[in-house]
Amino acid sequence: MTSGLLVTCYKNRQQSSFKAITHELSSISNHRDGNDDTDIFAIEIKKEVRAELGKHNVKYVSFRNISNIYFIDNRTSLDAKTIAHKLMNRNINHTHKILALDLFVEYNAAALNAITGYLDEKIEGLDVSMRTFKIAFKQRCSNLCVKEILFDMILCRMKRFGVDLTRPDITIHVQVIKNSIGVCLGTLSS
Repeated sequence: MTSGLLVTCYKNRQQSSFKAITHELSSISNHRDGNDDTDIFAIEIKKEVRAELGKHNVKYVSFRNISNIYFIDNRTSLDAKTIAHKLMNRNINHTHKILALDLFVEYNAAALNAITGYLDEKIEGLDVSMRTFKIAFKQRCSNLCVKEILFDMILCRMKRFGVDLTRPDITIHVQVIKNSIGVCLGTLSS
């Protein structure tokens, strides 16, 4: 059970894309964006990102027979969404899209329990003004028949919310790759 970044890149360019992302992370940790003193990349967090990059502890996990997707494990105390947000508006070589995943697990019965616990925790902490949601589901190179199971599990927990496919208050990203499942609950403000 881990959190991190799911990255799609040009075909056979995983290593180049990973190097570009780590370079961007190190440059982000070396300076602030603007003059905002409340910037989330405060000095302590910058040190933490620099330390992880300096230890060469940051590695990516690729998926067998998939040459354009990889996962970067988040070992910092910083939220994966914050890191993805910082990288979002930058032009990173060989990289298409970066998606933050709060939970990334191998599929089994324990994984479903972990996803259930994650959803319960996140839904409990939501603002009461949020009324609508949608599920962004993507399955890649996987024979797992989990779409109905995951949708039932999510819909059971989201009973108080309505569905809005055009402009929802909450988006639940679900990624199924090979035999792994990633989940992230995002709001309009995050």
